[in-house]
Amino acid sequence: MALVKCPECGNQVSTAAIACPKCGAPIASQGMGTPLAVIQQTSKQPKIEKDVWKGHPSYLYYLANFIIGVLLIPVFGIGLLIILFAILDRNTRVYTLTNKRVLAKIGIISRQIHEVGTKDVRNINIRQGIFARLFGVGTVEIESAAAAGQGHVRFVGVKNPLPIRDLIRREKDEADS
Repeated sequence: MALVKCPECGNQVSTAAIACPKCGAPIASQGMGTPLAVIQQTSKQPKIEKDVWKGHPSYLYYLANFIIGVLLIPVFGIGLLIILFAILDRNTRVYTLTNKRVLAKIGIISRQIHEVGTKDVRNINIRQGIFARLFGVGTVEIESAAAAGQGHVRFVGVKNPLPIRDLIRREKDEADS
């Protein structure tokens, strides 16, 4: 068997190979009679899902809870419970953007997971009130074309929502192409 250079990575590949073992590029011209359908199947390998962005709500989103908690500490320690709840809620809200989907995992005891595929994203909205805008936090709402109430993911209280929106748009554009 002879060796040829892979057209993509330059790796030495056997002429009997359908695709380069290093990069997966099809070796069509040297395929020695390999059917084109087989070559096309090997070149369409599934994309591996990778995290693009992962985050939690900002501590600034819980500022009112912390202020009320500090004020209520003298009242039988109720304030400590409010502060503890805010910290637990923040740490159990995990927002994830991958190259395939948008996820929001929510819940301290019970668990809710909201998910929309990046190909299915139709609208990306940002909500910021006056104080949220001053502090640089906001809510990113991702909507799909699903029925009302379905296909809706919200990243509540995230810091710098505009770059997150841009990341989601970029991943949607890549998934569409």
